[in-house]
Amino acid sequence: MTEVILDVKLKSYSVFLREDGIIQVDIEPITEVTIEEVIQGTNEVMNIVGINKYPVLFLAKEFSVPSKESREYLAKKEALPYSLADAYVICSFPQKLVANFYLRINKPARPTRIFTDKNEAIKWLKTFFEATI
Repeated sequence: MTEVILDVKLKSYSVFLREDGIIQVDIEPITEVTIEEVIQGTNEVMNIVGINKYPVLFLAKEFSVPSKESREYLAKKEALPYSLADAYVICSFPQKLVANFYLRINKPARPTRIFTDKNEAIKWLKTFFEATI
């Protein structure tokens, strides 16, 4: 069994470090993730990982979306200081609309892509390990 060095649980989402070195964020269904929760989760993760950087995989379950304030915050460079890149896996049309808005209007400071396939998202995130070697 692999030691879990990161495991953060909040009302709207859970965060853990996968064996392959990717931080995974599981967002609960039918929820709006607030800016307060984003900041709280970021602070808790930072307390554990420090200055280390990881690719981040966001798995949005059906009807889960970030609030407007959360999207604006997440797009900033300083929002997730431990992130090399962000991959969002979505599963509904409303999420696609919000994701496209996020990419075009909020313009995230980190490399960010939207996927409907988890394996494709992981494949893309793993390219950032190669870039840091």
